Amino acid sequence: MASQASVGDPPKPPQAPPPPQIAIILRNIDELVENSLALNENARARYAGNDADLRDHQSSLLGAFRELMVAVQSKTAKAIHEVETKIGHPAHASIAPTAVSLNNLPGVDPASDLNRLLGCQAHPSGKVSYKLREFATDLADIELVVESDGTAPGLSHRGPAAVLQPTLRNVWVIQHAFIKMLKHKEELVKNYLDGADLKAGTSRKYLREYYEDLSLANLPWKSKLGNLLDVKRSSFEITAHDLTVVLAVPAPGGLKYVEAVTGNVLSEKVKDDRTSHLVLPVTEASMKKLYDTYRSLRKGTSSQRRATKDKDFAATQPVDAVAELEKMFNFSGREPFDVVSGGNKRRRLLDDDGGRE
Repeated sequence: MASQASVGDPPKPPQAPPPPQIAIILRNIDELVENSLALNENARARYAGNDADLRDHQSSLLGAFRELMVAVQSKTAKAIHEVETKIGHPAHASIAPTAVSLNNLPGVDPASDLNRLLGCQAHPSGKVSYKLREFATDLADIELVVESDGTAPGLSHRGPAAVLQPTLRNVWVIQHAFIKMLKHKEELVKNYLDGADLKAGTSRKYLREYYEDLSLANLPWKSKLGNLLDVKRSSFEITAHDLTVVLAVPAPGGLKYVEAVTGNVLSEKVKDDRTSHLVLPVTEASMKKLYDTYRSLRKGTSSQRRATKDKDFAATQPVDAVAELEKMFNFSGREPFDVVSGGNKRRRLLDDDGGRE
């Protein structure tokens, strides 16, 4: 009967044994547990009869162990998210969590504008993370690809795509666009935590995804780099091989279009101008896309940045390094090169009579 029931069912892939890395990870976790318990036993012997100090030590020990385990959980969650993003969806599908997978924000009206823009997810650690929701738009899902080693990779995306050259200007523009999205999200989260009717004692701490890198808010000072992307090629028409990144931000009554570097609010007409504007909706998918593009650009421009730093360093050095060395060794130019100063006497370096003066 079992064989008849299985007729027509797709064959199940063979169960592969767990890779050796898993055994190492589990063994290391067990060792952390054993080490913590051993330290606790040592503390019991050391603080015998001193309950107050023992409790303080155990509390510190437990806190340190909990931080280690939370770090393991966080790394695991990031790894799962990264793998799901890369292989868990078709190449042409949206990679962001959809509105269905996000929970409503507790403490606010589900029909409120804030809940319409932001959702939350619970994690095993007890903390939550917040996500920008997708919103209805007719904007195309544009793929950004970074050129590597002078060759433009093939485009697997079914929609419009642009291949970016690995230039410092592109790093500048993409970083600005990413930070504007991240600041928008951080402001939404702050407004929620400040205005929501939350239970007493509710923690304001929350988990950030690996791509929510707040350190990128330290923008480079070289504003002369401009606000146009250097585009190698694209699957849609670009008149001058450059693009201005425009962010479509949800606003009362529709969308607001903001230029990524300058922050200028633009006309709604930009969304239909594919020749000079790259319009991205401010969503979780766009933010991650910009972060991944930024990391690729940073990798591709590492040699350029090193050369720039070397050039800046060289600019601080003496113009004539040889002249500076001659001054250090007191080479006046009037004395023979084989004579050096030494107190009140001069000694020839090459003297056939053994150094007679």
